[in-house]
Amino acid sequence: MALLTQKYRLDLVTKPISNASDLDISPLTLQFAQRPTLEEIISGLPLLTHETAVLGVCEDGVPLLLDLHNPSPGALLVIGHELTTPLNLLEVVHQSLWMANDPQFLQLFLVSDKAFSASHPVERWINPHHRDLEQTLVQLSDVTNARQQGKLRGPSIVLLIEDLEWVLRADPEAIWALEYLLHYGPNQKIWPIVATTLKNETIRLRWLRRFKTLIWAADLSLETKQKFSLPTHPFSTTLPASSCFSLRSQGQWLHIWVPER
Repeated sequence: MALLTQKYRLDLVTKPISNASDLDISPLTLQFAQRPTLEEIISGLPLLTHETAVLGVCEDGVPLLLDLHNPSPGALLVIGHELTTPLNLLEVVHQSLWMANDPQFLQLFLVSDKAFSASHPVERWINPHHRDLEQTLVQLSDVTNARQQGKLRGPSIVLLIEDLEWVLRADPEAIWALEYLLHYGPNQKIWPIVATTLKNETIRLRWLRRFKTLIWAADLSLETKQKFSLPTHPFSTTLPASSCFSLRSQGQWLHIWVPER
């Protein structure tokens, strides 16, 4: 499995499963109907530890994992032409964290305008249109600060925000709290993972610089790809562009696609 950390190069695995036969994945000839489910991918892994999220599957069929113990990737921003596209990747992260965690290892804050009738024990749903959003951001910034002082050590915390615009419309204290989390959170095992589009010029000019890892969807316009020097995703002609993403890490472009759910 490939780990998005500085300890392992992205083209190396801790246990070789890059052969497509290991997971029954053949990305280079993949058609939409043949994509494996997230459950099938996880069941094919030699090990999925606590506090590990699946981001997608690499070109050679190796799942790309986010190790919540290693802060090197920093906060993640997932960018698409339409908001529904980055939400495809956020949902993979969301579901993979559900599958191998309990409150002892993980707390998950999901900022979404879609209410959930039943949630996982690790999860708390945050309504972006209530004061809950501002209070949660401030609370997590306080936890980050306490952990910096050697207090309140505890499980990893993942903050999934389905639209960056919700924070930009919040009060200044909440915006400041998010900036604090982006800068200091991952070092304290507090991970902001946020979805956005580039329709707001403020996001282009200010917020792209705040996130250490930018994950770009293949459905972005040609103009946007040229502006940010984005490569062509190799699978976007055989898979839906909304399922294909690219990110730059350790000086190289990595292309991933999200499984069926």
